[in-house]
Amino acid sequence: MHRKSLALNEELGRKEGMASVYGNLGLIFKARGDLDQAEAMHRKSLALNEDLGSKEGMASQFGNLGQVYKMRSELDQAKAYWREALALFREIGARPMIERVQSWLDDVEKDD
Repeated sequence: MHRKSLALNEELGRKEGMASVYGNLGLIFKARGDLDQAEAMHRKSLALNEDLGSKEGMASQFGNLGQVYKMRSELDQAKAYWREALALFREIGARPMIERVQSWLDDVEKDD
């Protein structure tokens, strides 16, 4: 269904919809353990969100990319993405997401 949604959003030129679907596909690939595809989908979503100027969308994708890199045990890169996400979530005042991303950082940094 996500692929059908993506095709419709592409046909209509709806970048917001495409960004959302790419992000959702990334989550599905991540859950399946296909981290390369997950990363590719999150990067596509991030690029669209950057084009749209959507700080919330960008922050979400930075957070998702951090999760992918954590799963790969590339913790320095994960932390870098989470710091990007945290800065954007702070900028827009998304308190629940600030707390979530900060907890991811805290968990990884306590193990360092």
